[in-house]
Amino acid sequence: MTLHPLQASPALVEAELAFLAPLGFTMRERWVSGGESFKDGWRLSFSGPIGLTVQYLDQQFEVNFERGGVMRSYREIDHGLFGTRSGFHGDMFPPNKLESAIKKIAADIREHYGLVLSGDDDEWERLRRLRAEERKSGRLP
Repeated sequence: MTLHPLQASPALVEAELAFLAPLGFTMRERWVSGGESFKDGWRLSFSGPIGLTVQYLDQQFEVNFERGGVMRSYREIDHGLFGTRSGFHGDMFPPNKLESAIKKIAADIREHYGLVLSGDDDEWERLRRLRAEERKSGRLP
């Protein structure tokens, strides 16, 4: 089995997230599994005002933001703060659907997540409270 090019390499994500460099982010880790299973993929970790990890493993595309022990996923923020503006209701993407998801999520982060990326104290306090508020509401995730 030969992997789909987007599953075998994070090159597209690196290009789409190039806007992070001027914001003070540097790549801390670039890991590629190197296998040929549908479970294989890659992970990129960035350091900057906050920590940012982007990975595609087992056909799951995840973007996680971390600051001061608080970690929130793109899905949590998109749902909890932005009313699922992205239109995504999950994070499972077969490789042939991954390109559009990467481009849409990267554009959304570039355009609307400036306060999150900068480590803004008030925004991160909102993110810290986000999970507790969802638990209190009794809604399923």
